[in-house]
Amino acid sequence: MAKMGMIAVLHTWTQKLLYHPHIHCIIPAGGIDEDGRWKTSKSKSNFLFHGTALAQTVRGKLMEQLLLLYKQKQLTLEGKINHLKHYYNFWKLKKKLYETNWVVHTEEPFKNPDSVIEYLARYTHKIAISNYRIKAIEDDEITFTYLDRADKNKKEIMRLPADKFISRFLMHVLPRGFCKIRHYGFLSTRIKQQCLAKISVNLKMKEQGSKPKLTVKDVLSITKSIDPDLCPECKQGIMVCIQELPRLRGSPNYSLCS
Repeated sequence: MAKMGMIAVLHTWTQKLLYHPHIHCIIPAGGIDEDGRWKTSKSKSNFLFHGTALAQTVRGKLMEQLLLLYKQKQLTLEGKINHLKHYYNFWKLKKKLYETNWVVHTEEPFKNPDSVIEYLARYTHKIAISNYRIKAIEDDEITFTYLDRADKNKKEIMRLPADKFISRFLMHVLPRGFCKIRHYGFLSTRIKQQCLAKISVNLKMKEQGSKPKLTVKDVLSITKSIDPDLCPECKQGIMVCIQELPRLRGSPNYSLCS
């Protein structure tokens, strides 16, 4: 027996900005036992879980918790789902969900640590739509591109009234205090440092040393070759900080510069 670990990232949008909540998970092929030793999965080659069995397990666990919350009257059933307050309607929905084949998509293992970081960055540091996809803003209409995954990722154009575009975008702004990224098992925040130290020793990994503390300026310089102190207009003058604004949730410190 071994304690496994997992990183889960919430993702709520489609290319068309429609509401499609799902999570992306990274699961190491092994775990840590009671003695702090690493145990690799006994599965052969690149196999870890059988997709169909995993989907059924996910369905069972989620339905179990959903039913528990319903019985404890902790579900908010208002608006379009107000009818689910009635016992018969909820149990009818429950039957339909159990008869539905839930989708759990699995992919091949990553080739190296850099691939893991690249995959995570795709979902942890991006919003519902990037600026480069917005092609025009005119006549109270937004034009943007999206990939039609049903047609081999063919790029298409979509036009939406400004208010509808904003409404779709705001569906993906998480409520204050909502946790987008969660860590489980030996990767959970409470025990991660202790467990990873034992795993490193057990696998005879090289010591990583202390992580350098980088400022926003450092990151911009290293990743984008941008000098924030340089005037964006003349490209010669040096920006001077005149006031610092309070830190915003999920964002770096901002400064008023001239």
